[in-house]
Amino acid sequence: MKRLFWLSIAGVVFVLVCTIVWQHGRYADARLEYVQDYQDLFHGDTFHVLTFFKVDEDTHLLRDLRTVKRAIEQQQNSQLVYAGKVAYMGLYSKPLNAALGEPVAWDAIFLQQFESRQVYDSYLKDPRVRTALDAFPIRFAHGFRRSASTNLIIPQILLASKIQRLATLTPSPLPFEDADPSLGLEFPDIGPPLLAEADNLGKDAVLIVNLTRTGDAAQQAADANYSSNMLGLMADAAHGPLHIGAAEPIDHPIPFDTAALVYYPGSRYFRDLIMSTWYQGIYQDKQLADTLSIVTVPVTDHL
Repeated sequence: MKRLFWLSIAGVVFVLVCTIVWQHGRYADARLEYVQDYQDLFHGDTFHVLTFFKVDEDTHLLRDLRTVKRAIEQQQNSQLVYAGKVAYMGLYSKPLNAALGEPVAWDAIFLQQFESRQVYDSYLKDPRVRTALDAFPIRFAHGFRRSASTNLIIPQILLASKIQRLATLTPSPLPFEDADPSLGLEFPDIGPPLLAEADNLGKDAVLIVNLTRTGDAAQQAADANYSSNMLGLMADAAHGPLHIGAAEPIDHPIPFDTAALVYYPGSRYFRDLIMSTWYQGIYQDKQLADTLSIVTVPVTDHL
């Protein structure tokens, strides 16, 4: 009996380990194949930087981004983790608008990893980097501290949520049902730009870049409810955050406290989510003191 007991325990542990490895592999494959995100999973105390770019003409976007990428590769003290073309400007940050003098509809975003803030400052002094960056009339950089261990457990948190939802027979919001447009929808103009990318750059993935500042106690309670609902959806549909970290200002002292980059499986999926009855019913709980939220499609492999 004792031997049978330990064999049963070993069997449970084996199944659990296999499930964890499978879940991790599934997210790692999506990160590389669909999102074109080349983050090292096991990195030390590094400094990550989001750079937002504005160009004069859209036709020059990829050309100018390639120039920046070449400068990064020549400098050899930075890793380009992700490059995204902006598909839709979701939410503007009022403090950032004030700092820049106007709301800026960004065209592209780079995510880079540096060994430290000091290395990033040195990178900016390189003449090749300065020349490449000067091709963009307006740009904005904001940093964050990304914990490797925290980000490694996110897929397992989603797996645990999926198991809990199955065990409790929690209904899934999938498939999405379009909300009635006459009700006054949030983001009513999001459909065309996302559908324009549905069979192109956004076919398999979009990455939402968020910089946020936590609100007061009442806002935090409401936002926790929104986040819980979104976590359940992500568990059901096998997508979610790829990068979460503590925000750190660079160009302007905008008091964001969190950076979160979240993967969704394609621009058509994201459009269907935002325009759904389910999402329109929970969006009022998304309450923050400030946020910059931008929908991007991957272009890393096109540079």
